[in-house]
Amino acid sequence: MRNRRYSETVVFRRRGVPALALVALLVSGCAGQQAGAEKLSAAPLDRSAAAAGKLPAAASEKVEKGDLVRVGYTITLEDGSLVETTVSDTPHGTGPAGGAPVDGRKALGDVDVLAGEKGTAPGVGEGVVGMVLGGKKRLELAPDKAYGTYDAGKVRQLPRDNAIPLTITVPAREYVDKFNSFPVAGREFPLNPYVMARIAEVREADVRLEMLAKDGSRYEEGFGSVAVNVGKDAIHLRIDPRQGASFDIQGVPGRITATDEATFTVDCNHPLAGKKVVVDMEVRSLVKSASFKDTEIGWRENHDEGLAAAKEAGKPAVLVLYAEWCGWCKKLFGETLHDPRITQLKDAFAWVKVNSNQETGYKARYGQDGFPMIVIINPDGTVYRKIEGFRDGATLSREFREYLAMTDGHASP
Repeated sequence: MRNRRYSETVVFRRRGVPALALVALLVSGCAGQQAGAEKLSAAPLDRSAAAAGKLPAAASEKVEKGDLVRVGYTITLEDGSLVETTVSDTPHGTGPAGGAPVDGRKALGDVDVLAGEKGTAPGVGEGVVGMVLGGKKRLELAPDKAYGTYDAGKVRQLPRDNAIPLTITVPAREYVDKFNSFPVAGREFPLNPYVMARIAEVREADVRLEMLAKDGSRYEEGFGSVAVNVGKDAIHLRIDPRQGASFDIQGVPGRITATDEATFTVDCNHPLAGKKVVVDMEVRSLVKSASFKDTEIGWRENHDEGLAAAKEAGKPAVLVLYAEWCGWCKKLFGETLHDPRITQLKDAFAWVKVNSNQETGYKARYGQDGFPMIVIINPDGTVYRKIEGFRDGATLSREFREYLAMTDGHASP
């Protein structure tokens, strides 16, 4: 089952009218959890900080905006029902009436936050500013400061049946802007996970594309399934949505709440929208921003050389497969991979990036069907995990730490 969170494929407009209106929605459908909400246990910070000369701040030193802070917290509703916690033996129990937590998650393990910045846990990033190491605080948050007020405008009704014309004409300038390259007749590329596009003809003003798909094929996704039927004039995609599944609409996380023969409904409000919450938190460790502000990852852009260097050093590798036209790839490199929660792990991995839109052999090798893809590779060259789509710094750092904690941990912070 594939998880399509924030991965980017190609969407064109035909004669100024959206020709593939739901293609972007299909690709952004997310299996399992809402975007940005994945919580993985974090490894201790102290060892790598000390090794890099980034010692924890003195106990009396206050948290300032931009500092890297490890926090333990518990979030509950007004009635004491557990929403989420980093503490395995929380006194709040497991959730309403002793059941599961309100949002379905268990103890997360302490998390790293950038002081002053909004994170996935409401109030925590902003609330740590001014605290000291070992300090505790309780926040009582109104809905607009927690998971938001309920907005009926965030509920969308989408069609289950969608048609993609067998031929699409794209203005030449739009093609070049999208791909940062000139079209070449005969080239094929994935339009989305279910349809391939072939450049049939390149003319002075436009490019004619032919759509290709396997008639009768069916794809199982986290949000349900997609059936493909090739007709005389169009490729028809029929969605069989699964009620309760996550489904992102152009990067906004949502849930499928209803379905009928013709449509399905996606609610992009948080499940706890409109609820007041209580946040209890404690500062576990503190690293001042001055100690990591100039830290950068050293990248290799040759795949084989990068993996060989990782093997020689006995390190795992992080491989990023990207495309020059991909907006989520630019966001990944421009934001996530500059996040101090990531850069402090620079010595734990060998870092490799490859433009698999140009070096297409690697796209096939790693089974990539969207951009970007992040691959965690063991020191012996075997693939540990493939991460499809964009991740923010908080989420990706937890996934990296989970890997380090499950292996020998020699480089885990």
